[in-house]
Amino acid sequence: MAHSQNSTGTAFLLVTSASPDLLKLSASLRDFAEVRETAILYGQYDVVAILREVDDGRAQEIAAQVATWMQVNFALVEVAEDTAGFQRAAPGGKGSAPTEAFVEMTVDSLQRASVLQQLHAIEEVVEARPVGENRVLCWLYGASKPAIDRAVMEKLRGVHGVFATSTYLAVGEPNSPYRWSRSA
Repeated sequence: MAHSQNSTGTAFLLVTSASPDLLKLSASLRDFAEVRETAILYGQYDVVAILREVDDGRAQEIAAQVATWMQVNFALVEVAEDTAGFQRAAPGGKGSAPTEAFVEMTVDSLQRASVLQQLHAIEEVVEARPVGENRVLCWLYGASKPAIDRAVMEKLRGVHGVFATSTYLAVGEPNSPYRWSRSA
């Protein structure tokens, strides 16, 4: 099911930047009301921003504006099919996990619904959203990096229908300049 241009939902903005000041880049994203969370990451992407109640056009606008302000090499907007995914409260509350990770998953498109059901049963997965026919984006909370490692290697990779995962750890402690969440 394609996400309609006019419907609103969740979008992920994945940014790679030449700027040495990733804190400034992350902070600039917070100027947009639609941005609910940001995290600086280790890995292919430097920053992830989670946007809520946004349509594809507005998400692309935000990406373009940030690209003009900062030295952005690459900005990918992934609009999720909200009706097919899930989001739940983090164990212990938002920002309580010492370790958070963003995971990109390549899945069998014919088994995507089953993959989402299986992900829902994994405690560390606090959000999972399908993007496109064969990709799912997840946000994980864990007590430690080894806990995230186990969740990815033993649980996510064990989900029937998952072909590959790419994991990006969030930098810093909860509620630090590196990890931010807008209050409800």
